[in-house]
Amino acid sequence: MFDQSIRKLKERKDYLFSQPTTEKWEISKDCPHQISELAKNKKLAFEFLLPKETLSTLKIKEMYGYLCNQLKDEMYRLWDKNYEQMKQFLINFAKNESAQTGSVS
Repeated sequence: MFDQSIRKLKERKDYLFSQPTTEKWEISKDCPHQISELAKNKKLAFEFLLPKETLSTLKIKEMYGYLCNQLKDEMYRLWDKNYEQMKQFLINFAKNESAQTGSVS
């Protein structure tokens, strides 16, 4: 989802930058650069093109990162819990087997 949003935003910015007019760039009024300067510098222009869509995409990135970290943490928590349960099962199994083997002889 995030990768697709980034790709679509980049494609839209590429398209807008390639157009002869800058009317649809949606550059905010507080941009420190002149539009004529941005029109000559693609890398600089991409920082200021479509600020609302860029902010929305960055929010998706943050949410995606948060969810990935939560998922990783939950997986580790479950792995630790399962590891402890399996370890305890094997210890108990070994004790029972040892006790049964010792009492048979």
